[in-house]
Amino acid sequence: MARRLVSTRLATGVVFLVLVITVMVGIRFGESGTEASRATSEFEPLAAPTLAVLLLEPPTVVLLNPETLTVEREIRLRSESIDIEARGDALVTAQCGGPGDASDSAVAVITPATGRVEYVETGFLDAEHVTPWGSAADSRWLVIHGEVSNGGSAGAIVDAASLRARDYSLSTGILCAENVNGQVWATGLTGDGSGENLAEELFIGNDAGWRLIEAVSDPVHAICEVDDGAVVVQSLDQGVARIAVRDSEGREIRDGRVGGFRAGVGRACSVKLGLLAIADSDWRDPGRGEQIILVDSESLEATGHVMGVPGPITLCAYEGALLVGCERTGEVLRIDTDTGKIVARVLLERSAVTMVDMTVWRGGV
Repeated sequence: MARRLVSTRLATGVVFLVLVITVMVGIRFGESGTEASRATSEFEPLAAPTLAVLLLEPPTVVLLNPETLTVEREIRLRSESIDIEARGDALVTAQCGGPGDASDSAVAVITPATGRVEYVETGFLDAEHVTPWGSAADSRWLVIHGEVSNGGSAGAIVDAASLRARDYSLSTGILCAENVNGQVWATGLTGDGSGENLAEELFIGNDAGWRLIEAVSDPVHAICEVDDGAVVVQSLDQGVARIAVRDSEGREIRDGRVGGFRAGVGRACSVKLGLLAIADSDWRDPGRGEQIILVDSESLEATGHVMGVPGPITLCAYEGALLVGCERTGEVLRIDTDTGKIVARVLLERSAVTMVDMTVWRGGV
């Protein structure tokens, strides 16, 4: 699920220098790629679908039934992670680790059906963000360094099938990325290298390279797949979101504005055909934000509100229902978007829950 990429960890004081020659450079794939290490904690077989909730501390993936929200399995990770995605037979997390010597450089490839975890080294520290690369049948993933700068981002392409990685450096600092119908849509921060004259731009990337769509004047907070294109959600002043529907080539078809975001425009997802959900949630102030605004993706007008949801909020969807993670309280909610009512909820019973992301694993779909 795409959202504004913001690190939740403390700065280490280490400056990671990225030397970039082209917009995207691939180096050493195949025999010279990075090998994987394995953590073979096997469990009884688990059938899809399942909701995967990522906890920061202790680093854990909690698997729940997406309809009843009963906990089915917990999988411990070797280090901290703040991003999880699902595709095919795997869940994938970017293992950023903690500050200083606790930093990590791997991607965890998790097989939910068995509980197996295999780690693939990316070749750079602070691997924080991951998104599927290529079509639904592809096993590759784009992994992005957590440090955003106008000098570019370190990156890697990880193959979850072969458990190997290759370097994939970017000349722009990635802020937000999402796989939309087999292509990665991303916004990046570009500049002259001085830290000044910065601009945010929208790109579409695939194996043929990256194509600049346009510069954006307002921050992009989320990109969602919808029909044959994408919805780009931007944050304007005074609690207003600009929502633009674009076709598969990136051309803007229509746009609209939705207000009422008292805490700020947060994460967003496509719930079902014709319906978006956008969180009123401020990552800078976990005490604020207690609603989700439902938006018709055709008219781009608000159609409903879900109230009483403590922010910050992470979102995903399953079978037309909205699944919500309350990062501050450790609750997971299932919401009927037709009525706006909470129909199931569970509190993850831990002494200190820090929920950072979640996704639905659907098996080999």
